[in-house]
Amino acid sequence: MSDNELDKLKRQLTALIEHQTRWVRRIPALLGVLGIVLTLIGYWRSVGPLTALGACVSIIGLGAQAVLWIGLHDEDKR
Repeated sequence: MSDNELDKLKRQLTALIEHQTRWVRRIPALLGVLGIVLTLIGYWRSVGPLTALGACVSIIGLGAQAVLWIGLHDEDKR
């Protein structure tokens, strides 16, 4: 195989993997948004445990999203 064919194959595989994993990359952000919604509902209804649970879920989800974003950002620089 020539270098041109290898580059084309690499681009095709990269595009396929990115297409297949797009929802996996969005799950932490969706968890963070769900946690924020739970926190606001708990605050509105004055339910302390729901507020605390929502805060924990949002911190975990958005933190995981930040780690994932930084990892993907570093991967693109290589």
